Amino acid sequence: MIKNIGVEISQEIFSILKNGKCLVFITTYSDKGVPHLSAVSTIYPKSKESILITMLADSVTYKN
Repeated sequence: MIKNIGVEISQEIFSILKNGKCLVFITTYSDKGVPHLSAVSTIYPKSKESILITMLADSVTYKN
């Protein structure tokens, strides 16, 4: 799924993510509004407007 929200990341954050040595946390919400926090270590910035994030298709984060 691709969702563009029209926001650019800073050059500093872009460089950190490009380095590949970081851990990012993502919060999603179920259809009932229950939050789910997940750590993501496989993340790659394609540009300042587009970041690729990988996760398992059977994970709660993906389903949310």
